[in-house]
Amino acid sequence: MKKKIKEILSALTFAAVMTAGCQALNYALVSYDPFSRILMHSYYEQENIDTVFVGSSHVYCDINPTVFDQVSGRRSFNMASPGQRWDNSYDWLRDAVSRYDIRHVYLECYYWNMTESDAWFKTEKVFKAADFIDDPINNSRPWLLTDEMKPSLAKYRMLAGSAGKSYFMETWLPFVRYRGNIFNYGLIQQNMIEKNSDEYLQYTHHEEHVDADGNPWIIEYRDRGYYYSEGGRFLDSEKLFCKDRDLQKYGIGEKSESYLRKTIAFCQKNNIEVSLFISPVNDLQLISTGDYDGFLEELRAVANDCQVPLYDFNLLKKEVLNIRKSEYFMDVDHLNGIGSELFTPVLWNVLNASENENKNKFYHSYSEKLAADDPELFGLYYTGENPGEAVMADGRPVYTVHRYTVASNRTDMEYRLTKITDEGSEELIRDYSTDTEFALPADEHGTIRISARNKEAELQLDVTY
Repeated sequence: MKKKIKEILSALTFAAVMTAGCQALNYALVSYDPFSRILMHSYYEQENIDTVFVGSSHVYCDINPTVFDQVSGRRSFNMASPGQRWDNSYDWLRDAVSRYDIRHVYLECYYWNMTESDAWFKTEKVFKAADFIDDPINNSRPWLLTDEMKPSLAKYRMLAGSAGKSYFMETWLPFVRYRGNIFNYGLIQQNMIEKNSDEYLQYTHHEEHVDADGNPWIIEYRDRGYYYSEGGRFLDSEKLFCKDRDLQKYGIGEKSESYLRKTIAFCQKNNIEVSLFISPVNDLQLISTGDYDGFLEELRAVANDCQVPLYDFNLLKKEVLNIRKSEYFMDVDHLNGIGSELFTPVLWNVLNASENENKNKFYHSYSEKLAADDPELFGLYYTGENPGEAVMADGRPVYTVHRYTVASNRTDMEYRLTKITDEGSEELIRDYSTDTEFALPADEHGTIRISARNKEAELQLDVTY
């Protein structure tokens, strides 16, 4: 009996020493994500939450919980993380329902993190179609949350489904991800400084930036999952976008749709009201997809099948809220603080109104919305072509050519394209033509001047490339 007790005590001592050692290595080696740390700290600190917004960065940038609570009388929380996968949304929501008296769930359905794409598979050195959940580049998305979560079934489900067997050690032992830095004493020292700073200890984060025009602006990570930006705005010169999805080729991923449906069913089973919505993004990004209306019809079919409402605020009419101006965005797809404070009350008014009250507030399709607006140039989007000999660290090709496309809301426009030299003179790429595409070397940079005309208007936009 004494021998058995001794063996048990030895095992417990070994486990305790190993746990302490792992924690020490995590503390020394693992670089933390400030937003996720503040988000999860705030999540556990709440006395109660009755309303949650679930999704990716469009939620935490675009919805101000304080403003929402003021207009709604509720206690809300943004359950959002960068590029959040739908399997993670499902698991975390189940955890929230077990902790708080959740009455309403709003699911943000951004096309980017629920559609298939040509994903790069490093081990096979090939691009192939993959659901967002299965794209290897998204293996580590759950770690942003699990690194800061308390022990729970939700945490372990996220870990188990995150990155597959090949990343078992990295998944369950965070310091293993940084094993290459175990003798990098400078990096370890920097981690120690950061983890003993006032920001780290007090769960705050403040950044100061300067935009391309020299104007200062700030970012702050606030409680209840709010990413606040003051002064940041989407400049005309920044209206360049690398095409991220081809919605003419791919639609909603099977696995993402399955978890969306599971999330809706979970809410309905627990008598929790659930609504789907899409937060507004800049038109440059939507046009680059090639067939945004096709995605929207797919999503509507899911919403109709599950008998839940869906509101796409990209289709909101200007007389309800003219939110699509660049001054309300910090970049091509995230609202800034001004945009968030304008959008949040309108979001509540729409979500809290009846279907009959909302029917005239939205266009039915994105193409209808584009045709109804005044002529506008949105910028340039591009794709890579002609892979060269060089490759990235993960083996994917480096392209030597960028093919650019002019984005506007008219099909009858003619475009004159010129390069602006450092001295301010123009070098003609192509005179007025209805052709929207042109190619330039990928390593060439400067300014493109787009001059556009049709019977309705003459427009001009300078874009840095």
